[in-house]
Amino acid sequence: MIPPRRLRRLLDAHGGFTLDPRSGVHVRRGVSVCLDPSRTLRCDRVAWRDEAIALWLSRQTTELHRSHRYLGGWLDHERDQVWLDVVRVVPRVARPAVTALARRHGQRSLYDLGADRLIFLAAGR
Repeated sequence: MIPPRRLRRLLDAHGGFTLDPRSGVHVRRGVSVCLDPSRTLRCDRVAWRDEAIALWLSRQTTELHRSHRYLGGWLDHERDQVWLDVVRVVPRVARPAVTALARRHGQRSLYDLGADRLIFLAAGR
């Protein structure tokens, strides 16, 4: 599993990441979305503890080893909070379908990895 300290460095340096949990390699193509918010870990950046992150990661091991599942993380600078998710990455051509799924699951955004762009989802659509 990817060491929590590496995840923290990535968040601090880049504000976010999508990583292959098996290799630790950055995913650079497709659309990333969290479809199971119950797996999300959110904490204040100052409350980051490597031990707590390692425990969360260990609890996600089975899900992270499923096909098309990746480790996503981002730093909400406005609230100074860290979000870690098990995300699904789909080809960009599947964006309309994954957008509909994301809305049904209450998600507020997707991330286009190739364009390096956050896509906000309008409420009620």
